[in-house]
Amino acid sequence: MGFIDTFRNTLIDRLTDFLIPPDLLARRRELAGYRNYRAGKQDKQLKTKPLQIDDNIIMNFTGLVIDRSVSMLFGKGLTFDYESDAIEEYLDNVWAANRKEILLHKMGLTGAESGTWYIKIIPDGKIYHGKTYPRLIVLDPLLMSIETMPDDMETITGYNITYMIKKDGKEVVFRERTYFNESGAWQIDNGYMQHDRFIVEEAAIWQYDFPPIIHGKNLPTIETPYGDPDVTADVIELQDRINLTSSNISKILRLHAHPILVGKGFAGQGAIDVEPGKLLNTTETQEIYAVEMQSDLASSQQYLMTMRQSLFDVTRTVDISSISDKLGALTNFGLRVLYQDALAKNETKKRLYGDAILELNRRLLILAGMSEDEGQIEWPDPLPISEQEEIAGLTFDIQNELVSKQTISGKRGYNYEAEAERINAEKAQGDNIGAILLQNFNRGT
Repeated sequence: MGFIDTFRNTLIDRLTDFLIPPDLLARRRELAGYRNYRAGKQDKQLKTKPLQIDDNIIMNFTGLVIDRSVSMLFGKGLTFDYESDAIEEYLDNVWAANRKEILLHKMGLTGAESGTWYIKIIPDGKIYHGKTYPRLIVLDPLLMSIETMPDDMETITGYNITYMIKKDGKEVVFRERTYFNESGAWQIDNGYMQHDRFIVEEAAIWQYDFPPIIHGKNLPTIETPYGDPDVTADVIELQDRINLTSSNISKILRLHAHPILVGKGFAGQGAIDVEPGKLLNTTETQEIYAVEMQSDLASSQQYLMTMRQSLFDVTRTVDISSISDKLGALTNFGLRVLYQDALAKNETKKRLYGDAILELNRRLLILAGMSEDEGQIEWPDPLPISEQEEIAGLTFDIQNELVSKQTISGKRGYNYEAEAERINAEKAQGDNIGAILLQNFNRGT
């Protein structure tokens, strides 16, 4: 990038800062910082001079924390359970048309990164198997802001989508505002900002008692309508300290990989060029030695591991490397004790995400003209389990008539109705073979 391009981009950034409202700009900068750290674009902790070797190392544990959190929540997917088969089939088609698993992971990623996720509903925006369904768009939290009642942050009165566009060759701030108007209806205004005023170019009334945008919290908060991200300012401080320590270790190892030689008793002063593979002939009064490290960096490495473990503890994430030597001896119970904090965090997320997803489904049913059905979400167990322990537990349950065969079949991942038909068919076939053998025996054949 040349000087002119750099100057132009800086000018546009300043213009953007001037045009975008201060409160939105401050939040956008905060979220952009979280996004950079999640993506590994983190502050370098060692200063370097031009043409100098850069010893900075980025150990992106913040990104790992977010990835593990999203995988624990949505890695095994989820299913919907409704009383009406027609409703369940319709919702399954809507989510399939919008690539359910990818959409859920995008929701989880934007939520874990910024604290809040948003989905916009576009009616009749998708065609799936020849039929039209709503389109679900995951919105960028950096572009979003929420309006609430002054005395009740749980009552949403508006959503704003704000970003820069070109209008008549100039950079302007475009805004789409969805808000609850004075007539008691949801209205959508499209326009641009000019001198702290919103100039409306298009306006439309949304025909439903809910807005076309829905949001959800990643982790709960009490002071704002926005949620908490997985990685907060204190975690970023730990991440910086980890990068500083690892960078220092790297620099020390680089410097001492080629130690400095010191000679005593040689005539003259200055440096002597000694190439590898050559022996310098010296007298008894002359001495050559290398400047060596006085320790093996054990304390530095231990400090690095302490910082790493602290980061995982603060984010309520299990550090797999710290338990790698115990995995073979862990039982299902032991694994759950070890993951207790991570599971508790995941349960909180399931409540928050699940409640918003069910509300999203309710809106989809209304758009389709179908009756509302509360329904529920079935979440799979996020942890791996010992199959032998699971089978032993299920065997005990069925022997003591605590559970039905159909329930156990579902837990084991089988289709009970289909398997029952196959079992009966195999039994009938076995009975027929036995009858034929008995007839042949009686005939002496």
